Amino acid sequence: SFLINYLGYCLKNLNKVEEARKAFNKALTIQKNAPEIVYNNAKLDLKLGIFDIGWENYNAGLKYNIRNVFDGFSLNKKPIWDGKPFKGCLLIYGEQTMSEQLIFSTVIQDVLKVHQDVALVINKRLKKLFQRTYNNLVVFGDDEDLSSFDYVKHIPIGCLCKFFRHKVKDFDNCTEKNLITSSEIDNQVKLLFPKTEGLKIGISWKDFD
Repeated sequence: SFLINYLGYCLKNLNKVEEARKAFNKALTIQKNAPEIVYNNAKLDLKLGIFDIGWENYNAGLKYNIRNVFDGFSLNKKPIWDGKPFKGCLLIYGEQTMSEQLIFSTVIQDVLKVHQDVALVINKRLKKLFQRTYNNLVVFGDDEDLSSFDYVKHIPIGCLCKFFRHKVKDFDNCTEKNLITSSEIDNQVKLLFPKTEGLKIGISWKDFD
């Protein structure tokens, strides 16, 4: 099942969705409910816009920490947030790569409409960026000790989407906040991209998932 699951993963990244689905389904007949296979199949659902099933099965990636949620979550005995307001602080754990953290952070504004007392653990290289952008959040780097920090409930940042992204229109209608860079970065951009005519080249990247 491992090789068939990996085949499905590769086919998904090649946008061969029907072949990928067949591979995942075959892998699941061999090893039913295997977390890594369910997780990869869920990412295919999300790719196709099947959000309700996709987000639900995306949680399979929490088992064995396949999603690489930051240290502290897997052993945490406090209740996981259910999407409803409560009394106390909500701690959101970052996960996976910086690109996933940036993508999932587009849900933060929606969270704040429901619950305002929020703290966030993010990649240490993104900490200052998020502090500038979300001055109403408590922001920690992933290398900081949170043992003395007081909070009531917690949740991985990728799990927030199941509350706020049920259909494609939810992405279009979200209240996404522009990230606020530093003056140093702004000056670098002005230096590298002067207001002149002609070709301007920037750098972007695409994550496989």
